[in-house]
Amino acid sequence: NGPDGCLNERGECEACERGMWGLWCEAECSPNCEESVEGVCDRKGNCFNSCKTGWYGANCSLACPEACPSCLQFETELGGQMLPAGSCKQACQNKDGSPLDNFGMTCEKPCPGNCDKGILQGVNGRPSCERATGVC
Repeated sequence: NGPDGCLNERGECEACERGMWGLWCEAECSPNCEESVEGVCDRKGNCFNSCKTGWYGANCSLACPEACPSCLQFETELGGQMLPAGSCKQACQNKDGSPLDNFGMTCEKPCPGNCDKGILQGVNGRPSCERATGVC
């Protein structure tokens, strides 16, 4: 690509090869973008589809919080509540997939010490407090 292969009257490339973006298709799409039928990213470098697990933002350049292996790519309304980009899609969990005893949109706050910690154990273990409020 580049200026030699440009076709429009402004001296810009008409279209970029898959995985490239920019006026002259000089930049590579984020490696954290998922492939889609449209390609990888648009002319501004924003991902067409979703981000690979662990990433969020328009160009999937922001890492999800550690306790959220999968987080919302953009601000999203769920159940009448606006959740900011980067909020966890599921219950808080440790890297090994076991429940993390935290709460908050990004699992940043520990559940109160007086909550029943026995609920963390077993196959169906979960945090000892409500994710949104921290109530036991």
